[in-house]
Amino acid sequence: MIKLLILSLISTICAANSMLFEVDSFDLKREVGQEFLAGSAYARDIYIKYDAVEFDLAQDGELFLVDAALYNNKFNFRKDNLNLTTYIPQIDEIDFLDFIYANQALIEFTETGFNANGPQLSIGAASFLFDIRNVQINCASNGFTFRLDQICLKNMLINPSKGSEFAKVEIKQESQDTSFISILGKKVLFTNDRINIDAQSISGNILNSEIGLKAINVDCFKDSELKSFNLDLIFAGCLEESLIAGSEIRLLREGRPFEIYDGVVYFNENHVGVEADKLLAETQKGLFTFFDIEAKCLKTINDKRIISADAFYLGCLKSSYFKINKINEDQIEKDSNRISDLNIHVTDGEFKLNAKLRALFTLHFRASGTLNINETQREVRVQVAKAKVAGMTATKMVLKFVMKFINSDSVSLENDTIIIKY
Repeated sequence: MIKLLILSLISTICAANSMLFEVDSFDLKREVGQEFLAGSAYARDIYIKYDAVEFDLAQDGELFLVDAALYNNKFNFRKDNLNLTTYIPQIDEIDFLDFIYANQALIEFTETGFNANGPQLSIGAASFLFDIRNVQINCASNGFTFRLDQICLKNMLINPSKGSEFAKVEIKQESQDTSFISILGKKVLFTNDRINIDAQSISGNILNSEIGLKAINVDCFKDSELKSFNLDLIFAGCLEESLIAGSEIRLLREGRPFEIYDGVVYFNENHVGVEADKLLAETQKGLFTFFDIEAKCLKTINDKRIISADAFYLGCLKSSYFKINKINEDQIEKDSNRISDLNIHVTDGEFKLNAKLRALFTLHFRASGTLNINETQREVRVQVAKAKVAGMTATKMVLKFVMKFINSDSVSLENDTIIIKY
C-alpha cells in the first residue's frame, strides 16, 4: 500500500526547498496540441518540499507506479485517490520540450544546485536533444532553482557514474543546419567562462564540418553571458581562445579529410596554430603526409557568431608561417623523403619559401613573391618574383611544386601567377 506523508502544509522561514526523485523509469511526453508533458514513473521515492507544500510518496522502498504531469508552472502527481500539485516559478522553456526520460536515476534539486546520476537522462524537442548516459552530474547554484540551462552553463561537472569508465554526452540542435556532438569522456567541466573536457573521444558535426577526436583534452573560452546550450556559440568560444590536444584530431570539410596525430591546435586573441608529429591532408593531387609540423596564422574572425573557412584562409594569406620537417606522398615516414625542411613565411603581402628537394642528390630551393588579396572579387593572386634551385633560376619548377599541394578546385596557374578563388 502506498504511503503518503503530508509532512507540512505551511512553510517555515528557515525551511529549505528540496526535491528528490528516485525512479526506475520516468517517462513524460507531449501529445500534439497538449499544453503539458504527461506520463508515468516507476518510483521508489518522490519527495517534494517547495514553498508551502511538503510531501513524500514512498512504499517501503518498493517500486510503485504514479502518473505525472509537468506544466510550465507546476508539477502534478496522481496515485489512486491522491492528486498532488506543486506550483513552481513559470519556466516558458518547458513549453518547447517534447519529452523527458530518466532510467534508474536519482535526481535532486536543492538549495545548493542540481544533482543526478543514472544510466540515462534525456530531454528533447523537435529541434533539440540533450542525452547523458552513465553519468554523475552536478550543477551548483546559490539557491534553489529549476533553471538548469542557466546554472549548468556556469557551474557543471559531469563524471562517469560509479562502475562506468566513461560518461557519454550527446547534444543535438537544428536551426539553419544540424549540429551535434557526442562525447565519451572522463570529465566535462563548465565554469563561468571556461569549458574543460577530458575525453576518450569526441565526434560530431559543427558549422558544416565533421569532427573526430581521440584521447583528447580541450580547454576553451566560454562567453559568460551565454544563456542556452547553443552548440555553435559554444564552439565559437573555442575558436576565440582554446587549447586542444589529442592523439588524433580529424576534420572533414567539403569531402576532404584533414587529420592531426599527436598534436595541439590552439586559438588565441590574434592567431590560430598547429603543432603536430604528423598531419595528413588530401588534395586533388592525392594524399600527403607532413611530419613534425608547426604552423601559425593570423586570426581574422571579427564576429564569433559568423564563422567560415574564408576567415581562416584570409588570415593565413595575410600573415603566417609554416615549418615542416618532412613531406611524403603517402602515409609512411622514410629516409627517402622527397621534400624536407620546408619553411614558408607570409608577411604584409609578401612570402618567402625555402626547402630541400631530394632527387639523385639533395637540392636547395628558394622562392619569394607577393600576395594580393581582393576581398570584393574573392580572389588571391600569388605572384612568384624569384625562384631558384641550387642557385639557378627555376620559377616553373617551384610553381609546379606549390600547385601540387593546393587543396581546391578554384585554383589556376597563369604564367608566373597562382590565382585562388574563394
